Amino acid sequence: MAKLEPLVGGSFLDGLEARVVFGGVWKHSLSELSGGQRSLLALSLMLALLLFKPAPLYILDEVDAALDTQNIGRIIKAHHPHSQVPKLVKCILSHTRTQFI
Repeated sequence: MAKLEPLVGGSFLDGLEARVVFGGVWKHSLSELSGGQRSLLALSLMLALLLFKPAPLYILDEVDAALDTQNIGRIIKAHHPHSQVPKLVKCILSHTRTQFI
């Protein structure tokens, strides 16, 4: 779960702070998050915005750099079931494993 809140003592025009729950604990600062958690938070925000205002094409480069390979397709597939990204990710990951493992 995540939420955006205005800065303490400010309004939405002054800025927003991200609050996120990982493992049942609310994190109040991005510095408390690991690289993978930060990537997941950024990706979740981007996908939420795209659900609000869809575009015909999305190109995300190196979005999975800090994420583990098993969860990338699962996350996108859960929130965008009609996209072709999970199929592409599965193909890329299986090809990568064949080449490098």
